[in-house]
Amino acid sequence: MENSLEQKAQSILEENVKNIDLISYFCKSTKKT
Repeated sequence: MENSLEQKAQSILEENVKNIDLISYFCKSTKKT
């Protein structure tokens, strides 16, 4: 149980990090223009 929960939490965190990277990249690209 604990292992599966940790894996789910880690996968969610990784998805959040990817989203943050995309948002920051989008903000940078919009600032340039």
